[in-house]
Amino acid sequence: WAGYADLYADDGMLVLPWGTTVPKAELADDTEHNLGRFARTHHMSTNHQVHVTDDTATSRSYLRAVHVPADG
Repeated sequence: WAGYADLYADDGMLVLPWGTTVPKAELADDTEHNLGRFARTHHMSTNHQVHVTDDTATSRSYLRAVHVPADG
């Protein structure tokens, strides 16, 4: 989970479609809490749009996610 969080800039954050914003400092724990309960996951991310303004970048993409519960 820490490796995933390390992909973000120091001031980076994850903004989820339902309005939750997760700063990098909380990303590893938050992602483990949300995805760690599944036996398997599969995520496909497509149609990436990246917008750069000065020293700030944002991206947006489509995501299809499959989550298999740990209990089968």
